[in-house]
Amino acid sequence: MILFVDADERISNLLKEEILGILKMGDLYSGYEILFTNIFMGRRMRYGAHQNNWKLRLFNKRLCWYDEALLVHEKIIVREGKTGRLKNAIDHYTYRSWNHFIKKKQLYAELQSQELFKKGIKLNAFHFVIKPAYRFLYQYIFRGGFLDGFPGFACAFVDAYGVMTRYIKLWLLGNNMK
Repeated sequence: MILFVDADERISNLLKEEILGILKMGDLYSGYEILFTNIFMGRRMRYGAHQNNWKLRLFNKRLCWYDEALLVHEKIIVREGKTGRLKNAIDHYTYRSWNHFIKKKQLYAELQSQELFKKGIKLNAFHFVIKPAYRFLYQYIFRGGFLDGFPGFACAFVDAYGVMTRYIKLWLLGNNMK
């Protein structure tokens, strides 16, 4: 089994014990999803984009593979078998600072615009107006980001900014501009 963890993620002692217990029992599943709790602006985010954030991070390398085709939000694909879910979460310290948050959104927008450019996506007003507005409303209102206070607002706002930036960068790529 392989446990995939980024440098900004922390495993609690409870999760460590749960994983060690699985390793002792043997492979019941091909992989295990782990719930991520995001820490943003000094606060544990519970709503908005950060609720129910499950990721397949513990997996049998013989039965799963890492999809390297995606430039952003890479994922592990289960080739054979089923997945289970662990009880304990990983704490994800998403951004070191406000500037880091903005820079990361800009980087993701750049990489996602390249993926969309390769797919030949044609842009229209929907991409520049509706999609960013919907992202904000979806995260802040419909998923309850407002319950996370100001950090919930900031997160929803910057995520909407990231969507807008993605399509601006795609437009620039399509028009041979930087």
